[in-house]
Amino acid sequence: MFAVTALEHAIYRYALRRLSHEFFVKHLDRLSLLAKWLVIPKLVTGKAPDETSVAISSLRELIATRNDLVHAKARIKDLTSIKDANKMFAHAKHQADTIAKCAANAPKVVERVVRLLEELDPCEDVSKIVHDTLQE
Repeated sequence: MFAVTALEHAIYRYALRRLSHEFFVKHLDRLSLLAKWLVIPKLVTGKAPDETSVAISSLRELIATRNDLVHAKARIKDLTSIKDANKMFAHAKHQADTIAKCAANAPKVVERVVRLLEELDPCEDVSKIVHDTLQE
């Protein structure tokens, strides 16, 4: 969850620095995190990140896992049989494995996504904005 939050803050700070607060709030603020990472670099540099890149695919997976964790809903009312209970426990076990894998990979995902942004916008200021944000 913290990796997703850090990446959200990093793209926000990048957009404020390279665009403007007013423009961000008016046009970009309500975009999904993934959309921000795809659209903002394109607006700033004219170059869009490759949506099939490892960095973007990893970001997509990290966001989905975070959303599953944050928005998990108890489904006790759906349990009408032992079979349903076993399904729920199997799903929980799979989810726990996925969350553990994502947590272990989160620092690499952050590094990949930040490197992608630096490749798209090699301005020295970009590295400073992003790295300062991630160290806060």
